[in-house]
Amino acid sequence: MATLKGFPDRGGMAGYEEGERFMRPEVFPCPSFGDVCAPRLPTRVRIMSDRVPTRKKKRSSPPPGSTPASRVAVLLEDIGGKVQATMEAVSGFRTEFRSEIGALRVELSRRIEVLESAVRQNGADIRQNSEDIRQNTAGIRQNSSDIRRNTEEIHGLRELLERKADRETLMKLEARVQIVEQRLGIP
Repeated sequence: MATLKGFPDRGGMAGYEEGERFMRPEVFPCPSFGDVCAPRLPTRVRIMSDRVPTRKKKRSSPPPGSTPASRVAVLLEDIGGKVQATMEAVSGFRTEFRSEIGALRVELSRRIEVLESAVRQNGADIRQNSEDIRQNTAGIRQNSSDIRRNTEEIHGLRELLERKADRETLMKLEARVQIVEQRLGIP
């Protein structure tokens, strides 16, 4: 197997697959530059974690909740989560209430428009009724005046009729006058 300069041959090298090799420049001659080419980079580039094995770190701090400070931190984290959940719920309710308020506003606006139209119509009807009442009041005053005048005329005619004799009385009077005229010989 071929090796890179400065790297010892380790028989497949740690982190590389079996059979994967570094290529040497002399294996691939460059025809345009003569027999020797500049060394090429390996065809596959590995990241550092592939080459260096990782070790598990030993836990240097005690487990959560074992000290008073860590218990407070756990409680604060729990409270923070609950506050966040509450804020999300409030935000959801706010959105829902805003949409409901918007729908109510549209409905109430429609109803208020209907009521405004009815109030305008009632106002016009009231003005017309007021004008009709004024005209009726003037007509009633005229009728009252006519009734008073007719009442006075009726009283006057009653007095005249009372002064005049009635037909029966006149007929009796006529019969008496005829008797007197016959006795006197007046034709």
